[in-house]
Amino acid sequence: MKKVDETRIEELLGQLTLEEKIGMLHGAELFQTKGVERLGIPPLKMSDGPMGVRIDFQPSQWIPAGTTDHYVTYLPSNSALAATWNRDLAYETGKVLGEEARARGKDVILAPGINIKRSPLNGRNFEYMSEDPRLLEEMVVPLIKGIQEFDVAACVKHFVANNQETERLWVDTEVDERTLREIYFPGFKASVEKAEVHSIMGAYNLFRGVHCCQSNYLLNDVLRDEWGFDGAVVSDWGGVHDTKEVAESGLDIEMSVTPNFDEYYMANPLLKAVKAGEISEEHIDKKIRNILRTMLRLNMLGEDRKNRKSGSYNTAEHREVVLVAARESLVLLKNEENILPLNKSELTKIAVIGQNAEKIHSNGGGSAEIKALYEISPLMGLKTSLGGNVEINYAKGYYVPTAEEQKELNWQQVSLERKKALTEAEKAEAIIKQNKAEEESRKQGKILLDEALALAKVSDKVIVIGGLNHDYDVEGRDRQDMLLPYDQDTLINEILKVNPNAVIVIVAG
Repeated sequence: MKKVDETRIEELLGQLTLEEKIGMLHGAELFQTKGVERLGIPPLKMSDGPMGVRIDFQPSQWIPAGTTDHYVTYLPSNSALAATWNRDLAYETGKVLGEEARARGKDVILAPGINIKRSPLNGRNFEYMSEDPRLLEEMVVPLIKGIQEFDVAACVKHFVANNQETERLWVDTEVDERTLREIYFPGFKASVEKAEVHSIMGAYNLFRGVHCCQSNYLLNDVLRDEWGFDGAVVSDWGGVHDTKEVAESGLDIEMSVTPNFDEYYMANPLLKAVKAGEISEEHIDKKIRNILRTMLRLNMLGEDRKNRKSGSYNTAEHREVVLVAARESLVLLKNEENILPLNKSELTKIAVIGQNAEKIHSNGGGSAEIKALYEISPLMGLKTSLGGNVEINYAKGYYVPTAEEQKELNWQQVSLERKKALTEAEKAEAIIKQNKAEEESRKQGKILLDEALALAKVSDKVIVIGGLNHDYDVEGRDRQDMLLPYDQDTLINEILKVNPNAVIVIVAG
């Protein structure tokens, strides 16, 4: 890890009151801790960022700030970046993310996500790199180095074995020691020992019966003692559940999703416990040292601030880097008849089928959402590239239910989110609504399928663009099966019957 002047840390630590220390250990806003102005210690400002710097929210409400200055460069997902197998591209992409985070005034960017893709059904897989720990290790190191080149801390996440969204705060992950060290640890270990990452985020899940954000084994024995990590460990938002356990663990900063900041486990409850002699203040001092050490590495304190990089965002250079990365991330699965690449001079009439052809994805997915100044849909890209001499016709091809219809179709899943169980009468009503919604989906789907088939029959070339959207690639929810949603399998099979040379493009994490 990058060495800093530890005497500066001790000098500041000696001047801090207990109350000021506690204030530095938890969120004072949804994405910001509390600073100590009288000593020149600023707050730590964080942002989500696997695919770009997220919009700012109001300090204590999940309401977007609503200004137009939050548009950023749209980065390829971590799974796309890993598909390039290109270390240099990972480094350059990291530089884009780091420079844009710094330009937006952030100190910590909550990226990259490197959880092992243990299940293909994980709704958050698009944020993660791979099921292969070696590939992950090779790609995450240059990515982190690129981010941190701009005086921003990468925050590699989620440590560790956070592999599903279902019951993500309460699932207890049991992993034997060999599997842990051969599969789940290597990416994080490389992040510390090779990339010298400045911060790490703990995971939501329990590991061997203890929440990861409170695990002495993970955060002290492994992370601190074995790997020598001396930076800041941040909880996932709402990942802390016990004051004493977290105080004695290696976690330094508690963040959460609620605005009762002074009631967080590492806020007033921790202050009271220390004053009562139930928890040693030395635990608090260790955490403050880790935070101050991170700030020194980011040139956040004293005269160092004059030398801190300022960054820039939404530049033409950044867009070019991510365009190259996106192109290299494409995976050609089959091209037996050499249909691809299409010859522009031979194209006259193209059918583009499938709602992912016109779908914008940057504004969804959960904490990976951003406001992208530039996101070119496949349909728009084809039209702007081919111009007016090629007739391009679009058909939706499949039916995507509205948000209200989705609730009715997935009433069982929604019911799990309720605090009160459904009565028998409510279940009966839900089933009736579900049946009506399914009938309407089938009806609308048949209409759109017929339109697509009619278009495919009269077109020289057919391009089907389907796959997943952020109803399925999404934080907080896992997929139920491996089928393409919205009955796309039927669409593709029927299209191939009328036009066997159709090009099939699948968008998915």
